[in-house]
Amino acid sequence: MPGDARGEQGGLTLTVAAGGSGTLSLYDDDGSSTVSKRATTVRARYCEQASSGRLTIGAARGTFVGQADRRQWTVRFLGVRQAPKAVTASGRPLPASAWSWDGDRHTLRVTLPARSTQEAVTMSWRSA
Repeated sequence: MPGDARGEQGGLTLTVAAGGSGTLSLYDDDGSSTVSKRATTVRARYCEQASSGRLTIGAARGTFVGQADRRQWTVRFLGVRQAPKAVTASGRPLPASAWSWDGDRHTLRVTLPARSTQEAVTMSWRSA
Protein backbone atom coordinates (compact mmCIF):
# COMPACT_ATOMS: atom_id res chain seq x y z
CA MET A 1 0.00 0.00 0.00
CA PRO A 2 2.25 2.82 -1.13
CA GLY A 3 0.94 6.12 0.16
CA ASP A 4 1.44 9.03 2.48
CA ALA A 5 -0.36 11.04 5.14
CA ARG A 6 -0.40 14.82 5.50
CA GLY A 7 -2.35 17.31 7.49
CA GLU A 8 -2.97 19.35 10.55
CA GLN A 9 -3.35 17.89 14.02
CA GLY A 10 -7.15 17.54 13.83
CA GLY A 11 -7.34 16.26 10.26
CA LEU A 12 -5.20 14.09 8.02
CA THR A 13 -5.30 13.13 4.36
CA LEU A 14 -4.12 9.62 3.58
CA THR A 15 -3.30 8.79 -0.05
CA VAL A 16 -3.55 5.12 -1.02
CA ALA A 17 -2.22 3.86 -4.35
CA ALA A 18 -4.65 1.13 -5.38
CA GLY A 19 -3.40 -2.00 -7.09
CA GLY A 20 -2.63 -4.24 -4.15
CA SER A 21 -3.01 -4.82 -0.44
CA GLY A 22 -0.67 -3.52 2.24
CA THR A 23 -0.13 -1.83 5.60
CA LEU A 24 1.51 1.27 6.96
CA SER A 25 2.31 2.79 10.33
CA LEU A 26 1.79 6.51 10.88
CA TYR A 27 3.88 8.17 13.57
CA ASP A 28 2.31 11.23 15.22
CA ASP A 29 4.12 13.39 17.77
CA ASP A 30 4.13 16.84 19.33
CA GLY A 31 6.48 18.21 16.66
CA SER A 32 9.28 19.19 19.02
CA SER A 33 10.24 16.34 21.35
CA THR A 34 12.82 13.72 20.50
CA VAL A 35 11.50 11.20 23.01
CA SER A 36 9.41 8.51 21.31
CA LYS A 37 7.30 8.18 24.47
CA ARG A 38 5.66 11.49 23.46
CA ALA A 39 4.10 10.05 20.35
CA THR A 40 1.39 7.82 18.99
CA THR A 41 1.35 5.24 16.25
CA VAL A 42 -1.62 4.51 14.00
CA ARG A 43 -1.66 1.43 11.78
CA ALA A 44 -3.60 1.33 8.55
CA ARG A 45 -4.34 -1.80 6.53
CA TYR A 46 -5.70 -1.83 2.97
CA CYS A 47 -7.18 -4.86 1.21
CA GLU A 48 -8.16 -4.71 -2.42
CA GLN A 49 -10.10 -7.09 -4.64
CA ALA A 50 -11.19 -6.79 -8.28
CA SER A 51 -13.78 -4.03 -7.84
CA SER A 52 -13.64 -3.14 -4.17
CA GLY A 53 -11.33 -1.93 -1.44
CA ARG A 54 -11.34 -1.84 2.35
CA LEU A 55 -9.17 0.38 4.53
CA THR A 56 -8.94 -0.03 8.30
CA ILE A 57 -7.39 2.84 10.24
CA GLY A 58 -6.55 1.63 13.71
CA ALA A 59 -6.91 3.44 17.02
CA ALA A 60 -3.96 5.58 18.11
CA ARG A 61 -1.55 3.73 20.39
CA GLY A 62 0.27 5.93 22.89
CA THR A 63 -0.29 9.49 24.07
CA PHE A 64 1.43 12.86 24.21
CA VAL A 65 0.61 16.34 25.53
CA GLY A 66 -1.39 18.25 22.93
CA GLN A 67 -2.50 15.12 21.10
CA ALA A 68 -5.69 15.55 19.09
CA ASP A 69 -8.56 13.71 20.77
CA ARG A 70 -10.62 13.71 17.54
CA ARG A 71 -9.54 13.40 13.94
CA GLN A 72 -11.19 13.76 10.55
CA TRP A 73 -9.65 11.46 7.97
CA THR A 74 -9.75 12.19 4.26
CA VAL A 75 -8.64 9.27 2.10
CA ARG A 76 -7.68 9.55 -1.57
CA PHE A 77 -7.63 6.23 -3.42
CA LEU A 78 -5.60 6.44 -6.64
CA GLY A 79 -6.28 4.00 -9.47
CA VAL A 80 -10.00 3.39 -8.88
CA ARG A 81 -11.09 2.67 -12.47
CA GLN A 82 -14.89 2.63 -12.02
CA ALA A 83 -17.25 4.87 -10.08
CA PRO A 84 -18.16 3.30 -6.74
CA LYS A 85 -21.73 2.16 -6.25
CA ALA A 86 -21.35 2.20 -2.47
CA VAL A 87 -18.98 3.72 0.11
CA THR A 88 -19.31 2.82 3.80
CA ALA A 89 -17.66 3.66 7.12
CA SER A 90 -17.92 1.18 9.98
CA GLY A 91 -20.59 -0.68 8.00
CA ARG A 92 -22.82 2.34 7.44
CA PRO A 93 -23.37 3.95 4.02
CA LEU A 94 -21.78 7.37 3.69
CA PRO A 95 -23.84 10.15 2.11
CA ALA A 96 -22.87 11.16 -1.43
CA SER A 97 -21.61 14.46 0.00
CA ALA A 98 -18.87 12.55 1.89
CA TRP A 99 -17.19 11.12 -1.20
CA SER A 100 -16.43 11.91 -4.83
CA TRP A 101 -14.96 10.04 -7.78
CA ASP A 102 -12.90 11.68 -10.51
CA GLY A 103 -13.27 9.53 -13.63
CA ASP A 104 -10.53 11.36 -15.52
CA ARG A 105 -7.98 10.82 -12.76
CA HIS A 106 -9.41 7.50 -11.47
CA THR A 107 -9.40 8.90 -7.94
CA LEU A 108 -11.90 8.27 -5.15
CA ARG A 109 -11.86 10.84 -2.33
CA VAL A 110 -13.64 10.00 0.93
CA THR A 111 -13.96 12.30 3.96
CA LEU A 112 -14.94 10.49 7.12
CA PRO A 113 -16.78 12.22 9.98
CA ALA A 114 -14.49 13.32 12.83
CA ARG A 115 -14.14 10.63 15.47
CA SER A 116 -12.10 9.81 18.55
CA THR A 117 -8.45 9.05 17.82
CA GLN A 118 -8.89 6.11 20.22
CA GLU A 119 -11.45 4.53 17.87
CA ALA A 120 -10.64 2.38 14.82
CA VAL A 121 -12.64 2.85 11.63
CA THR A 122 -13.07 0.64 8.57
CA MET A 123 -14.21 2.18 5.32
CA SER A 124 -14.92 0.35 2.12
CA TRP A 125 -15.91 1.02 -1.45
CA ARG A 126 -17.45 -1.22 -4.10
CA SER A 127 -17.72 -0.58 -7.84
CA ALA A 128 -19.57 -3.65 -9.03
